[in-house]
Amino acid sequence: MEVRGGESLQRYILMKFDKLIFWVTILLIYIMATRISIDSDTWWHLRAGQWMVQNRQILTLDIFSYTRYGAEWRYPGWLVEIPMAALVTMFGLGSLNLVSGFLIALTFVFIYWTIEGNHFQKAFLLILAATVSGVYWSARPHLVTLLLTAIFLYLFEKAAQKGYWSVRRKLWISLPGLMLIWVNSHGGFVIGFLLWGIYFFDCLTQAIYDAWLQKQSLKELLKNQDLRTLTITGIAMGIIANLNPLGYRIFLYPFQTVSIRTLQKFIEEWQSPNFHSLNFQPFIWLLVLLIWVSAFSGKRWLFRDALLVTIFLYLALLAGRNVALFALSAPLPIGRLLAGWNSNNLLKISFLKRDISQGNSIKDYPKLNLLIAMILFLGCIYRSYLAYHEPIVQRELDKFYPVEAVKYLKMRMPAGHLFNSYNWGAYLLWELPEYPVFVDGRTDLYNDEVLEQWLRVVQLRDGWEDVLERWQIGVILMEREWNVAKFLQQNGWCKSYQDEIALVLEKCQP
Repeated sequence: MEVRGGESLQRYILMKFDKLIFWVTILLIYIMATRISIDSDTWWHLRAGQWMVQNRQILTLDIFSYTRYGAEWRYPGWLVEIPMAALVTMFGLGSLNLVSGFLIALTFVFIYWTIEGNHFQKAFLLILAATVSGVYWSARPHLVTLLLTAIFLYLFEKAAQKGYWSVRRKLWISLPGLMLIWVNSHGGFVIGFLLWGIYFFDCLTQAIYDAWLQKQSLKELLKNQDLRTLTITGIAMGIIANLNPLGYRIFLYPFQTVSIRTLQKFIEEWQSPNFHSLNFQPFIWLLVLLIWVSAFSGKRWLFRDALLVTIFLYLALLAGRNVALFALSAPLPIGRLLAGWNSNNLLKISFLKRDISQGNSIKDYPKLNLLIAMILFLGCIYRSYLAYHEPIVQRELDKFYPVEAVKYLKMRMPAGHLFNSYNWGAYLLWELPEYPVFVDGRTDLYNDEVLEQWLRVVQLRDGWEDVLERWQIGVILMEREWNVAKFLQQNGWCKSYQDEIALVLEKCQP
């Protein structure tokens, strides 16, 4: 391709190099994200999706446990659970790992398009943000929340820059349409309304300030076209969000879930981040970077950036699972504050500056380009192979789940209800459907009532025997190293199976 003129040549080179850095960044994130992403909650999503595929209807009652059998259960995730189950049926468990990697990479594509700054700054921020959010990358519907959060941020941010009124038709069609998908995919749909509120409040405060400067009346303020655009957008989102199996009650779902006391007490992802854990160290790094950039950039924050950081940091400090949301929002203000630092000699790459000034093209480095492309391509293939290959996936599952114990139970089928480990409940739904479970990861179904009974047994609180008798427990499956397992063997329960991780106990016969 022939490019004439020094300015045109420089523009051409920068455009090409931007694309190179973009693809390097996104492919690196794909390599990071494509791993064994199946966790303890993946299984109940698969089981629910499998049932809906087989019965061709949305699941509205619990049929998988005996402690809540027949109770209403309308999890807002059928739109994701059905494809999950179909994927596993057709392509195996490894397919979930590949799709998870793709969704995460796509999420950061939208973040890359949203943030400001040069390509090096964007690449650095994205890799750091990906490292922060990677704590809770797993094959679950919440990945859809991460993706749609990124898309909403992109659409709102671009609309704020161009003027909401000028892109009103795009907002009126895209955001309600995406909300329809979101509200039927994951309970995190409320984040979409939270983002709308942030940008609406930012627009409102700016409109009030402008009206005050121009001494406009309230009537004139209400004619603000940007405010009207966002108001109509929010109303449309609210109306369309009612199109789900729960109807208007869906708006209560997120608050009912977080009100379960046992979540905050005993489930790690609902607790505040443990900053002594290595997994949360990148979260601290991102916070430190935010503080330093704010201190030395010499720029003032936009009001919407302050709202984004304040709200999502607050959520992240309340529950570790929200750290990923903060990781998606924090690059926006950081990128805006960093933008322009290059011209202040704060971020110069000398060899690139020299090459551009001398008119050298990226095509002058064909071997380097080929090497980069080959390394990334081979890296993606290798990671995809590791994440998809069935023996490798199974070997990883064997480390964390009672695979052999389940085989034993299927073969022997001891009588009585099964009291199971919370960590394995969802796995049993998928692999041992012959036994309804005592509890699994569906905390919105069990609430404190059942979860407290389970804790009473495993923590040997007063009345633990009454719980086992009430539910006619005949067999127990739990982690081998738990103290309660040793205690039960000394109090009327006999070991019938044991391996490196699992223990099966049955009522001792007199």
